[in-house]
Amino acid sequence: MNYKTTNKYFTQKNTLMYIGIGIAAIGLFFTIFWWWGFGAGIIAAGVACIIINREGLVKGEEVDAEVRKKEAEFEEKTAAAYNITRAGDVIVTFTDYIFDGENIMSMRKGTDGKFRPKKAMTTCIFMTGSKLIIEKKAFSIVDENENESTSVLDLSDISQLAIKEKLLEDNGGVLLKYRTLEIKDKAGVIASEMPIPQSSVLYDRISDINREIKAAHNNCKAGSSPLRKYFYNGIQKLLTICPTSDIIQRSRGISAVGSAQHWQCWGQGFKSPMLHQNNKTAFFGRFF
Repeated sequence: MNYKTTNKYFTQKNTLMYIGIGIAAIGLFFTIFWWWGFGAGIIAAGVACIIINREGLVKGEEVDAEVRKKEAEFEEKTAAAYNITRAGDVIVTFTDYIFDGENIMSMRKGTDGKFRPKKAMTTCIFMTGSKLIIEKKAFSIVDENENESTSVLDLSDISQLAIKEKLLEDNGGVLLKYRTLEIKDKAGVIASEMPIPQSSVLYDRISDINREIKAAHNNCKAGSSPLRKYFYNGIQKLLTICPTSDIIQRSRGISAVGSAQHWQCWGQGFKSPMLHQNNKTAFFGRFF
């Protein structure tokens, strides 16, 4: 980030513009009350001062460009940390200014009419398995002060992501509206919050994450359904009554197999139906 450019945005003065306004006012006076040609020349000089002042200012778009550089760097760093090759398809990345706690004196209004504070935050959100990974980087626009944090949340333990609109007020008036992305747990407690810009494409990707969260909730409910619990308890009770070793183990007994005459081999042969039954018959026979 070019801190020389961003610092100039917040410290630049409009001195030349005010001088130009004064000169133009004098020219207007001469035009009305004395010599219009001379007055018109003075007005032109004043307008030129105003234009020069405007062109010499660092514009808000230039600051936005520097902030986007930070965003690209952080997304690349996050992708490398998690071995993600196609970051644009996997990671939802966005950056916006941090307006919480700001006022009209701590921000700068650009020539585009937008207020900009001196802090911003980049957020990278992506899913891996049943987890939602949130990487955040809050940073200063005028110096190297920055802070990174990581949150790992289970999809089944959080509510759907919600975008909230907030108002920044100062001296009883509304300065601007801004938005934050809230992630709450099932109890309604905010687990993570970050500023988010207004973007339909970005909101669509947030909706995709919400669908995955809803699916995780449905799977969790299905896993804890009464029918599933009844079936599981029934199997446990069955195994208690009849241990697995008894089911697998073959029954042994005394028979007269081998002592019959050869002419008796027709019919069922030399196999006893009571002693040589299969395991299923042996198992279910214990209950009937």
